[in-house]
This record gives sequence, C-alpha cells and structure tokens, in this order.
Amino acid sequence: MSKWSRPPSARNGMRCILRVVLLPTGEVLQASVEESSGDEAFDNSAVRAVFMASNLPVPEDNFLFEKSFREFTLLFRPDDLRL
Repeated sequence: MSKWSRPPSARNGMRCILRVVLLPTGEVLQASVEESSGDEAFDNSAVRAVFMASNLPVPEDNFLFEKSFREFTLLFRPDDLRL
C-alpha cells in the first residue's frame, strides 16, 4: 500500500486485520482494527494508510457495491520490508 508510512517498530511477518466501511463514492467512512498485530504503532499506521488511500475504486453497480464493497475486512501484511 503506497500510502503507508512504516513505523520504526514494523517487522516482516507482522499483520493486522482491519474492518473497512466505504461510502458509495469509495470514500472510507470507517477503518478499525479487528485483529491487532500486537503493536499499536503498526496497527494505527495501517488504519491511517486506509484513510489516506480514500477514495477507493468501487463498482458503479449499487447491488454489487452493497454486497461486496460496502463493508469488508482487509489483511494488512507488509512482508516485503527491507530493514
């Protein structure tokens, strides 16, 4: 995710699961930690990255949006860190 600012505590293998809620425009309405990595700075940086990536691409079809895009979980796992 190019909008992510890596905190100094981030390490390969870390992951958190976020719950994301979008508006029909693709704007992020809510992003929250559903499963923590155990590192608050890492989790908070993942949430900030989702908000900074707003507006996300969404389908024009309202039924498809409501079914698959309105609310979803996101696995945030930056395994390509070069430390």
